[in-house]
Amino acid sequence: MVYLDNKEVVELGRFGNSVSYNGKTYVYTQKVKSIDEIPDGYTMYELNGKQIKEAFETDDILPSLYYVYENYAYIMEGNEFYRRNLTDGSKEKIDIGYSYFIGSKAYSFNTSNNTITEINIYDLKENTKEKISMK
Repeated sequence: MVYLDNKEVVELGRFGNSVSYNGKTYVYTQKVKSIDEIPDGYTMYELNGKQIKEAFETDDILPSLYYVYENYAYIMEGNEFYRRNLTDGSKEKIDIGYSYFIGSKAYSFNTSNNTITEINIYDLKENTKEKISMK
């Protein structure tokens, strides 16, 4: 990470990604302890300006952070989505498929012959799922 105002470089980790939500940036990466030591698993960092807070550590294997909403990070590991609580790191599998996130909703689509047949809408706030048939 490079701060553009003073060109300060801070290395949090390697092989991760980040998203922003409510003025904060969340970075999910393999923590670097030293140039020669990169542990297994990933660490979630919460950045608020130049303040860096470690939210939690996990043993996830090659995850990708997709979205943050309220107190949850939405992470894909393999072909499955999980949501992790940003306070305690607890992990819950959620059935949302490959999704597009907008506001408090996640959208996924079922197709047949390159035509959308169903829209799945997952309400992140209520933790509920709805299907809309396009037939």
